[in-house]
Amino acid sequence: MKSYTFHIHEMHCASCTVLTEMELTAHSNVESVRVHLDTKTVDVVGSFASHEEAQQELAPLLAPHGYTLAHEATVAPRDSIIRALPFAAGIIAVFLILQTFGLAGTLGSGAITPASALIIGFIASLSSCGAVVGSLLLSLTAHYAQKGERIVPQLTFHGGRLIAFFALGGALGAFGNFVTLGFYTTLILNSIVTLMLLALGMSLLNIARIKIPTLPAYVSRPITKLVSAKTPWAPFALGALTFFLPCGFTQSAQLYALSLGTFQSGAMFMSMFALGTLPVLLIISFLPLAFRNPAKKQLFNTVAGLLVLFFALYTLYTTLTILI
Repeated sequence: MKSYTFHIHEMHCASCTVLTEMELTAHSNVESVRVHLDTKTVDVVGSFASHEEAQQELAPLLAPHGYTLAHEATVAPRDSIIRALPFAAGIIAVFLILQTFGLAGTLGSGAITPASALIIGFIASLSSCGAVVGSLLLSLTAHYAQKGERIVPQLTFHGGRLIAFFALGGALGAFGNFVTLGFYTTLILNSIVTLMLLALGMSLLNIARIKIPTLPAYVSRPITKLVSAKTPWAPFALGALTFFLPCGFTQSAQLYALSLGTFQSGAMFMSMFALGTLPVLLIISFLPLAFRNPAKKQLFNTVAGLLVLFFALYTLYTTLTILI
């Protein structure tokens, strides 16, 4: 057994580390895998003849997800931001129009509306943060397809996900009311959400590497093992437990739901977030297609980064407005 270190291009969040570990440990020659998000590298211990052979064997496992295993680090070309601007501007324009005509609705006294949650959920499903859920879905689909089950497990997965986001989002909102969040506490929570979104946006755009605290790996790893579980309730449980997978988008939404202070508001906000992720996840469920081309994935990540920065600055603006 020897140790090999590689750089992983297009890795941006904790979900990427879970996905990378899940794919690489499946190789028969791999003994252990350790992913470092801060440096975007992975240490692999396994039995390969050389460093080059290890790369040739392992790179195809990550390529379908848009990741590249390389010997050296790389910087994304800045022209991708120029290509992404029209897409991001179009989505922002739709959001601002909804806000202008009062069609986006409001949620308590917060800055982020249900329409925002819907859009952020959709962005999350397109970005690398949604890759791990999509990969779980693809694995789930392949696993049950061997048994001749092609519809019910996927629908059960999505049902579990929507119910969990509704119930647990409501629980977060109710807990926020239980601990009696005051004006300044709510303001602090909104500020933390803003900072998390800024960090996530800059990471997606390769502007800076900022580590966002996430759940420990021993919490998220057992979730992925439910893919091959033989119990009939496994797809439902897997969908429900995606609420706890490490994702900057989901964590920001959860923190914001906590600040809303009521079960209804928290449940509504997290449900809209989950509904935003549903279209892409449904496509992955029944049409085994994903945004796997590295160039396209880079474009989607850049669009997502621009949109996340917009929502972060928008939230910051409304927070400052409250202070003034």
